[in-house]
Amino acid sequence: MSRTKLVFFENGIATDCVNYQNSWQGAIKIWTAIFDKYCEKNSPYDNALNAAIDGRLWQLWETKEFKTFEKVVFAFTMDNLLVSKTDFKLLADSLDKFVEEHLPNDPGHLSDWADMLRSNNACKYDAVGLHITTVVENPWFPWDSKNQENVPYNIHTNCKHTWLSDYLTLEELTSSDNTLLPCPFCGPSDGTFLNEPKILSIKKPTQKPDVEVECFFVECIRCEARGPMEFYVKAAKDSWNKRGN
Repeated sequence: MSRTKLVFFENGIATDCVNYQNSWQGAIKIWTAIFDKYCEKNSPYDNALNAAIDGRLWQLWETKEFKTFEKVVFAFTMDNLLVSKTDFKLLADSLDKFVEEHLPNDPGHLSDWADMLRSNNACKYDAVGLHITTVVENPWFPWDSKNQENVPYNIHTNCKHTWLSDYLTLEELTSSDNTLLPCPFCGPSDGTFLNEPKILSIKKPTQKPDVEVECFFVECIRCEARGPMEFYVKAAKDSWNKRGN
């Protein structure tokens, strides 16, 4: 029986795979739900797999107004897409909402994926990708014809992947109680995000002697740039808009 896999990355390298029996209970359930709701049928026997093959399913991305959780879940099934650790919660919450709205009686693997992304074990990884079905080659362990072996994909040395953050607006990325923002200095295209804001005491210059005030500060998880929350929200939005999203 075919399987579908969550492929986790540690230090930028594909490492562990979590296997789920029967790949028809994974991405294809997502495609079928999207197809049934949004796609025009060519015949009574038309289905999501046909639409995926002839491109109609993917054209929906440009022509339909998806709900945020639908965009997140649909994007996760796209070729060579990775989800940064900072978006594990967004993906897990979106999977739950997708099941609630589209698959309440038969969630397939989606609820199990959400549970895995929230597990303590997932905390040690920095990204996750999907191997839709074992019927085809695992994109995260491609075949090296020179060495005659499968080699783990390396985020730092390979460039075929995209990030979930590349397909979403700033508002969508910060939905579902996900308060993380893309760093305007080294993200968001590489998946780098700011930590959740912390309240720090700072000295505020005044006409009188400097006084201590509390302010929301954020710090990037990679470049360690830090500053007041208000500045980063504006800078992140400006950075995102300049990228044409």
